[in-house]
Amino acid sequence: EAIRRLAAEGLIEMGAARGMAITTLDRQQVRELYDLRASLEGTAAGMAAQHSSGADIASMRDLMEAGRAASEPAQIAALNLRFHQAIRDAARNRYLDQALAQLSDSLALLPGTTFEVPGRSEEAHAEHAAMIDAIEARDSAAAESLARRHIAHSGRTRLRMMFGAA
Repeated sequence: EAIRRLAAEGLIEMGAARGMAITTLDRQQVRELYDLRASLEGTAAGMAAQHSSGADIASMRDLMEAGRAASEPAQIAALNLRFHQAIRDAARNRYLDQALAQLSDSLALLPGTTFEVPGRSEEAHAEHAAMIDAIEARDSAAAESLARRHIAHSGRTRLRMMFGAA
């Protein structure tokens, strides 16, 4: 059943000669994934500005600072996932969380991490700080806009990593 679900979602391909293989995404598919992610993450940040508690915001700040202190791209990426999950949790919308979780399955097919690109970690830290400030200020429009720009920037970085000039 799990294999059928993965195949139906386009995450694996079934071939007669080679069996199962993880799907390789092309430039357009990567662009579409990041476009959808920007919309959903933006919505999550906007909702987090409406629904987050002080503890939620403190957790986001702690995760952001841990990411800044980390030095290995894989460690930064893991903390980044936790940071974005904290925003999703603060949004208090189970259906949005489910949509982002499913999108994460497709994003997991992408090689490496954008934090391997020199300077991306510092850029992301500044973007995260601005997002938290907007969430804490209860400015839904700003939080949504900042999150969308953050993910769009990440998407452009990913496209350059995978395919050269975006």
